[in-house]
Amino acid sequence: MDAADFVMRFDAEKAGLINVVREGLLQGGGERSGIENELYKLNVYGKALWTMLRSQSALILENPGRGSFFKPHRDTPHSQQMFGSLVIVFPTPHEGGALVLRHAGEEWVFDAAKLLSGHSDRIAYIAFFSDVEHEVLPVLSGHRVTVTYNLRFTSRETETALPQGLNIIHPDNVISWSVKRALRAFLRCPTVLPQGGTLGFGLRHYYALPKTVGLEDGSPLRAIGAALKGSDAALFSACEELGLTPYLRLVTNDFMSPVIFRRIGWEVIDDGGMERALLRENNGKIVEDVQFDHRKDDDTDYREDDDTDFCDYRRLHKLPIHWVTEMNDENQTSQPYAMYGNEVSLGFIYVSVCLIAEVDEYEKRIEDFGDEEDSELEEEEIVPDDSDSERQSVEELGQ
Repeated sequence: MDAADFVMRFDAEKAGLINVVREGLLQGGGERSGIENELYKLNVYGKALWTMLRSQSALILENPGRGSFFKPHRDTPHSQQMFGSLVIVFPTPHEGGALVLRHAGEEWVFDAAKLLSGHSDRIAYIAFFSDVEHEVLPVLSGHRVTVTYNLRFTSRETETALPQGLNIIHPDNVISWSVKRALRAFLRCPTVLPQGGTLGFGLRHYYALPKTVGLEDGSPLRAIGAALKGSDAALFSACEELGLTPYLRLVTNDFMSPVIFRRIGWEVIDDGGMERALLRENNGKIVEDVQFDHRKDDDTDYREDDDTDFCDYRRLHKLPIHWVTEMNDENQTSQPYAMYGNEVSLGFIYVSVCLIAEVDEYEKRIEDFGDEEDSELEEEEIVPDDSDSERQSVEELGQ
């Protein structure tokens, strides 16, 4: 049932739940972010009844199959500011109807029926990011009554006041100081980028991107940067605190070598080609040593018909990226463009979003780190010739 078709006295914000959601979901720099909660749906799940009419009498049969359920799905974002959902389960007697959530190979079960059993004076609630797959298992008896809120970021910052006695436990990969600690330990190893370089991270969460982007839409990175979630937000914050200068960037694999760039800034391309436009007009770079698709760019992967000047230009515009976590194929969009040559043609460039961070040479970054140490780091011994353990730690926090 849509929000316009029912009324209730319960107010999630006055009850303090929005503050709990902010503190629980928006770690990594978003603890003060404003949240708009939009009442969205009232859902009633029950044991279905089938009605069979015979002559002038009605025969009501209980459905011998399963009760109401909802198949696995991800919520559809209604805007780029929408980041999650809040589900409130009321204490109506029922069995079954557990909510199962899945993300990044892990699974969690929220069984409100068990939590509320024997308690008519409380509610159960759960909040999760929109890209988390979830399903409602069949209701075995009674009625499962819920209301759902859409959660959106707003530009208004706020202070969080949590209910007394509430203790929220966060996984390490969404706590910026924990990610910072692991990343700093990784970069303290002398064999890790001794001359400096660029680290690359695939985003762990999915974001609402339009299928196509035009010049009038602006850069899709702006909206994503203002709405980073969970471990992505914690990673960005940790990089900033370590002075690594993080950026969100677009990457396309539409050419023999991937190209990374900041924005899409054209709609018409001459017969020089799309790759030339990306490199020359959009300050793009050829990505070298791309580990996420096991390709390595070198001086031999140029087309025979490439002119010498452009080959030299490509060689001078390479960016070696050391990928820590792989990119996912969900954060993609495209832009149409018209190409003029012998004839006019319409094409699309497909791009993905990643996070890169510039790292100084070893001596410089160690000097910048100074004596700032966590107690855990003081007890750790970093082996100069083996960075595998530190790299594994960083990869785990990026999941």
